[in-house]
Amino acid sequence: MRVSKVELSGLGPFEEAVFEVPAPVGPGELVLFEGENDSGKSALLQAIATALCWRRAQRQQAGAYLYSARTIHGLEDRPLLWQSNSCSESYPRLLVDLEGDGVRERLTFDEVSLLAVPPRIPLSPVDNTEWAASEARVRLQQALSYVIGYEVHLGGLMWDFRHFSDGLRGTVWWLHDLVGKLHQTWEDKTRSALDQDFWLFLDGVDEGLHPRLTLRLLPALRTLFPRARIYAATHSPFMVASAGYGYVFTIQTNHKSHRVSGPQAYLALEPGMPLERIVTTVFDSPSMFVDEVTRAHLETHETAIAALRKGNPPGDGFVQARTWLLARTEEVGAVVAMREAPVYAAIRALLRKTS
Repeated sequence: MRVSKVELSGLGPFEEAVFEVPAPVGPGELVLFEGENDSGKSALLQAIATALCWRRAQRQQAGAYLYSARTIHGLEDRPLLWQSNSCSESYPRLLVDLEGDGVRERLTFDEVSLLAVPPRIPLSPVDNTEWAASEARVRLQQALSYVIGYEVHLGGLMWDFRHFSDGLRGTVWWLHDLVGKLHQTWEDKTRSALDQDFWLFLDGVDEGLHPRLTLRLLPALRTLFPRARIYAATHSPFMVASAGYGYVFTIQTNHKSHRVSGPQAYLALEPGMPLERIVTTVFDSPSMFVDEVTRAHLETHETAIAALRKGNPPGDGFVQARTWLLARTEEVGAVVAMREAPVYAAIRALLRKTS
């Protein structure tokens, strides 16, 4: 079963918000959520995890796993893993549609509550011979080695990674914890515990990681858990650009009402999608020159070139902006030259008059 639709109201900024989730390409699934601070990304992940944990509890199945970077790094305001019936933070309405193998199911909740457990959970893998020799431990070592960039050797429960930075320590912590839980609760000995179907919710786990490591995180997870349904909230264009196949929702908040309403648009991700497109299309941010001084001069220059192409004077400040830009880097000069090519004769005539 997969999540095909989510509707929610009265939770955070959401008011009659609708997320239609397309079917994944191939085994496993990847759905990313991007948005400004306070756009409701974490609340959305909590809502979906709540519905799925309730459904699985009713069927006495294993729960979904949700990891939050904020709790990993020491803040106590958010639970790390939802796998219990304890409740907090009531909200009015949540609807989740599931489908799979020709079967459709609708989960509807009124006044449902977010599941919560204490944020401090010990590492799961037991320090014994069976874990030390397990295929799960070997695959975890390979994934961590790929992400970190050098070979990692995991021992038992007390493997010491205290010398790592917060970002690395948090990544090792939650991956070690998750693999241990999957390994300990898996009963089918004909295939690996890491190859099972399960939901994995990740809230900002790229925080504190260098961009080079962030680029490796999703590919490593998809190799480590090939059938996992990964739902992740992120602020990192590097994480989105590294996704390969998947979908990313950009949560748009109405700046007047501060609400998120109606159908939410998504972008289908595929291999070969450049980082520049992700930055501009998904994150609505400049991708080439981001310092404000350069951008201001480039805007003045662009406006002047548009005027010249229409046969109009370029306006005040053009010559000064052009001179400033040409004194910058080769990349800035290349942009200026490409813009000016169609009207270069007009610019030469203008410069002769002002010299």
